[in-house]
Amino acid sequence: ALPMRLNLVVAGVLGIVASRLVESARGALDHGIQLEAHRAMGVTLVDLGRFAESLEHLDTVVSMYDRQPLHVSFAGQDPKVVSDCFAARALWALGDADGALQRIGSGLALATDLSHAETLAIAHHFAAHLYQLRDDVATARAHAERVIDIADESGLVLWSAFGHMNRGWARAEQGETDAGIQELQRALAAYDATGAKLWRAHFLGLLARALAKAGRQGEALTTVDEAIALVERTSDN
Repeated sequence: ALPMRLNLVVAGVLGIVASRLVESARGALDHGIQLEAHRAMGVTLVDLGRFAESLEHLDTVVSMYDRQPLHVSFAGQDPKVVSDCFAARALWALGDADGALQRIGSGLALATDLSHAETLAIAHHFAAHLYQLRDDVATARAHAERVIDIADESGLVLWSAFGHMNRGWARAEQGETDAGIQELQRALAAYDATGAKLWRAHFLGLLARALAKAGRQGEALTTVDEAIALVERTSDN
């Protein structure tokens, strides 16, 4: 219970920091600072599970960007593309499947025009995730493979791991069960090596599903237990 409470405190602190960033940005004359503040707040709220609130900030980013598109992001990723991607995730969680698809299409189109490697990898990753949720395995796999190609060419280790996890799931769904499981396991190990934790429980769920398809129920249940324990420790949505 204590780790759960600690992670809820951390999540709350992140929300407070992002909120103060937005408040500070309102008094700034710098358009870029204001835009990045809303992007940070929107992304944080999505990861906190506050989806309706997140859309207010993510939509503000898009509106500001459309009025003044020339902006070099502090984070090294295009803020409109990132906002569209996270908005798609929020809309899906709120039950708006068509809206989610529209936003991911917008993000992909801009990312393709910009041809910035990390921005493009992010857009294809979120597209792979959305089509995975829609159970469109072939399209999800195609986007995952684009993530892998872009990430490996540009040395983006974290995004490469995401791509391989999504492709591993797709391979298992398409009948390449053992190969898919192995790819998922290798990708999870690569992801762990980066020190990242966010969204790991989701990918453990994909591995559990693949293990169950292979008739390895014992391992699947162990993986589910690991995912549940991780959610309890981190409050990951």
